[in-house]
Amino acid sequence: MHRGQRLAILGTGFIAGACLWAGEPTKLPSLEPLRTDADVKPVVATVQVVEPGMTGVDAFPKAMASAQAAMAKVRDYSAYLVREERINGKLLPTQTAELRLRSEPFSIYTKTIAPKNLLNQELAYVSGRKDERVRVKLPGVAGAAGFQSVAMTDAKANADSKYTLANTGMAAILKRVDVAMDAERKAKTKPEVLMADYKFDGKVCTRYEVLCEFPHKFRMAAKFVVYFEQETKLPIRFEMYDAAKRAETEGGLMECVSFMSLKLNGALGDGVFDK
Repeated sequence: MHRGQRLAILGTGFIAGACLWAGEPTKLPSLEPLRTDADVKPVVATVQVVEPGMTGVDAFPKAMASAQAAMAKVRDYSAYLVREERINGKLLPTQTAELRLRSEPFSIYTKTIAPKNLLNQELAYVSGRKDERVRVKLPGVAGAAGFQSVAMTDAKANADSKYTLANTGMAAILKRVDVAMDAERKAKTKPEVLMADYKFDGKVCTRYEVLCEFPHKFRMAAKFVVYFEQETKLPIRFEMYDAAKRAETEGGLMECVSFMSLKLNGALGDGVFDK
């Protein structure tokens, strides 16, 4: 498919996001206080095209720089972390968690609300404390024993995810994009970049689709997509795809991460993260 065809596709109708959930769309609850309900269902993450697409080769580095500058001003944030990952060739069920993150010292807390096998799992980490260990409260009846300390790479602290808590959040997404672009520069390729205005989570975003079509040993993905919210400049959604196989028009989803109902600089204190 050449660039003109891609731009035509970008400018049409509604496009469902890569992270989808079964069932009827339901409004997410408020992030305060923490929910404990067993049947909380997140909304369907749908994105809407606002403006037709165009080339974004020159605009994308500027958007990344603006996002980095915006992140430097974020002291903390709360959001719903919604992610889907393919691990060992299998696309796992979508996870939704309540997320709190503080920049200095780097601190993160998550409480899983879906799927049911991970319901009420809690993870907490504060950089520089407790020997860099993660405080974990297991899901289900095992959680009755309360929190325990485990290594950052322990399976209990990375249930159904290839990323540690230290590699979670919007800043981590920007780092992943930097790594992907550095790999393309190392291989001396020139990825095609398409951009268009979209709506996601009720917010107007600029969506950048980076096509790394030339295969090489450094390539991180054949395609990745970043949604920068226009008001805050922050990356509120990220998608990554591998190369298409024979008889496929598009490669398979490798991961999709969204930050929904984002609330910035809420003065999160130690009590949120000390478990």
